Amino acid sequence: VMFDYVRMSTGNFKDCITEQLELTIDYSDIFWNEDLDGYINNIIKMIDTLPDNAMILKSVLAVKLVMQLKILNIVNKNFIENMKKIFSHCPYIKDPIIRSYIHSDEDNKFDDFMRQHRFSEVNFDTQQMIDFINRFNTNKWLIDKNNNFFIQLIDQALRSTDDMIKANVWHLYKEWIRSDDVSPIFIETEDNLRTFNTNELTRNDNIFILFSSVDDGPVMVVSSQRLHDMLNPTKDTNWNSTYIYKSRHEMLPVNLTQETLFSSKSHGKYALFPIFTASWRAHRIMNKGV
Repeated sequence: VMFDYVRMSTGNFKDCITEQLELTIDYSDIFWNEDLDGYINNIIKMIDTLPDNAMILKSVLAVKLVMQLKILNIVNKNFIENMKKIFSHCPYIKDPIIRSYIHSDEDNKFDDFMRQHRFSEVNFDTQQMIDFINRFNTNKWLIDKNNNFFIQLIDQALRSTDDMIKANVWHLYKEWIRSDDVSPIFIETEDNLRTFNTNELTRNDNIFILFSSVDDGPVMVVSSQRLHDMLNPTKDTNWNSTYIYKSRHEMLPVNLTQETLFSSKSHGKYALFPIFTASWRAHRIMNKGV
């Protein structure tokens, strides 16, 4: 049987031919629906009955459903539990929009972790890389707020042996450095920016920009290798070979002392670049400094 158009409230697409199948969700029945849980559950079940050769369609429909529920601010309903059971599996769970909707408590957990480690050195495991790449992908505004955390994630993910992680984080970083707020910084230092114009992934040529702990304060431009050296100093590490600029909006070189840059005593609660404070102090002790 062939139909040009059919409206269904329930259905099973398990054995259907999906080659020319077009499905859309009619949300009009959501409003003033006395059995909203049943209505949404039917949609979820119908989506999931689509065969495995329609993975993209399944994912697209699931995302559209979740987006509509978010727009209408429909939460804390019984259907959420059923949605979690079904959408917690592939292909649905791969989408960050679906994942953040059915596991909003996890987003809070990630954000709490970022707040706790906003200005400290972090070592990410593989799952953390995946989780935080997804978190930043769906919430770009978190990047500037957690810049030092973000840069460490980018650096470590680019060193990962997982090609998918490297590809995803590279795309995320490229988007960020080409954004209107950040790209002028790289244009000002373009002689050092081979990474900006290449897709080649190398450990030493990636250029990173670190925002300081002060709003619109100094910024630091470092290579991936330089970042790694400063976080893991040896006795011979040179702390003076850094590019410091007045602010992200005024790319004028400034000369600041190591104490001002790395010592928390020199600038309120945090140093200007507190992710280096512990390693800088360790280096001073290593060289019998005070």
